[in-house]
Amino acid sequence: YDVWGFDYVSASLIKPTKKQSSPDVSMNHSIDFDRVRLQARAVEDISRPEEVGVLAAFVIDRGRANVLLRQEPEINSVIRVMLNGENVMVNVPRSAMRLYRFMEEWRADYLPGIESMVRSLLTELNQTSHKSPKTPTPTQGKIPLAVHVDLSVASIRISLQVMRGTWLAWEFGRIIGYFYNPEQARKTKDRTFGLQIGHHMLMISSKAQTSDATPNVRVRMPLPTLSFAGVWDGKSVQSLALLEYFSATVKPSHWDTLLSVQQKFGQDFNDLVSLIAEGRRKRPHISSHPPADPWKYRVLARMKGFSIGLDGVSSILYLDCDHIGGTVSNTSGFGWHVELSDLALSLASNTERLEHTIADSHNRSAFVVIDGRVEMRESTQGNNQKLDLKVTKIHAVMQPSSIGQIGDFVDHLQVRSIYYRSSH
Repeated sequence: YDVWGFDYVSASLIKPTKKQSSPDVSMNHSIDFDRVRLQARAVEDISRPEEVGVLAAFVIDRGRANVLLRQEPEINSVIRVMLNGENVMVNVPRSAMRLYRFMEEWRADYLPGIESMVRSLLTELNQTSHKSPKTPTPTQGKIPLAVHVDLSVASIRISLQVMRGTWLAWEFGRIIGYFYNPEQARKTKDRTFGLQIGHHMLMISSKAQTSDATPNVRVRMPLPTLSFAGVWDGKSVQSLALLEYFSATVKPSHWDTLLSVQQKFGQDFNDLVSLIAEGRRKRPHISSHPPADPWKYRVLARMKGFSIGLDGVSSILYLDCDHIGGTVSNTSGFGWHVELSDLALSLASNTERLEHTIADSHNRSAFVVIDGRVEMRESTQGNNQKLDLKVTKIHAVMQPSSIGQIGDFVDHLQVRSIYYRSSH
């Protein structure tokens, strides 16, 4: 654990009042640092170079935090928290399963001692409070606490080495989040929260996505802007998710890379899930209180549309959708529904490549357009499920010239698939 350029500033003002109530308190705490790095290394790799023996690394560049507390007698107390970071990086250069085994060993070696120390401290504090009870004083009721939290991060990058010489990275940019528990919470008990991701991108490269490296990016797939907001009243959550338009094209040079990463990543993910389940079974069972009533939630999601293209030798296959909407809820039994408007599968020539819009799909040599709705409902007892599928429109057109284009495209996919199996 390393910290560079750490600065801490604190200012406090406590003003006692004449009445037998809480004093007038004002506090301001600020933390500023250039870099914070947390690394995990196996014991047998201590003597190896740092860039080789690291199992995982978590780095924050140029971070700032500010906490302001304001407490006045018989008035709502307010806490305002502002968090800001420029670059946040998470790198896993080794196997994720090896990292999980390291974390389990660390948990087995250190966590029991930490838990016993905390229990002993709490027991001692409870005994001390019982021995010297304070004289009860009349109170006028608990004054609620207003909490305002604002988060801003310029970029977050998660890099995972899938195989030797191949890195899978997920990069987020312009992240803004907030959580407000307003002063009117005494009556409404509503807490509002939200998160916005300006842009995020999936990349497959030959080097780790670090600030010092200039990786050779093989595949770059931009993802749409995401906005998420909601209200929580202590028992239920009402939220809304919005996605902007998404467009991507898979070229022939990307096909082998995507297939190899998908196969290796899928196999490693299944092995990691099995390892986690096995570790949970081996842990001793700890009795706990019965779970409370589950939260109720309702999530409304909207997406402006998407366009995904598969590039062939002489033609390109598009999967487009003009509008997507749906909900997920457990207010009256678990259920969800998805509505699709102008879901189109179309074929176009590479010589007449157009922008990925739904209006262009009707001018292509072949297309199929579908409008539909899929809905699943579960009874309140949870023992009965019903799935409804409704198709309200089907429109299909095929020109004579498209028959040869479809045959060439299918032959191209078969050749690439045979080549991939023979080379792996």
